[in-house]
Amino acid sequence: MSDGTAHEVVVSSLMDLQARLRGDGAEETPTRTATRTVAPAAEMLSVVEDDLTVEVAGAPPEDDEGSVAPVTLLHPATKADDARLTALTERLERLETELEGVVSRIQGVDPERLDRLEAVHDELGAQHQGLSAAIDAHFAQLQASIDERLRRSE
Repeated sequence: MSDGTAHEVVVSSLMDLQARLRGDGAEETPTRTATRTVAPAAEMLSVVEDDLTVEVAGAPPEDDEGSVAPVTLLHPATKADDARLTALTERLERLETELEGVVSRIQGVDPERLDRLEAVHDELGAQHQGLSAAIDAHFAQLQASIDERLRRSE
């Protein structure tokens, strides 16, 4: 399989997968055509995950124990891949540290303190209702006073 054709097949497969993940229908996804040459089965490496199958031609032959060839025979990662992987690893570590702090704060809430906070909340709610009722009463008294003065001035 030529490198250009293999690349087209991979790009086409990835575009179709992205469209499926976005929920785009088949009619919304542009049709792509690519030709590919199938290598003999002994030279193919297939990975199947749910309904997705990835086949790579020219896979290294398996040794006697049934494992795939050593990592040294795989394509080396580029510096950009290494940098991205390092950045992702650092971000993951930061997020895990932040999550540990959140979990410890959640687990560290004292039940007695929580009960006291609920009592204070209830007390403040009762005070608010009392103040609101007092304000309403004063407002009604003010309206009545204004109405009476307006009637006297007429």
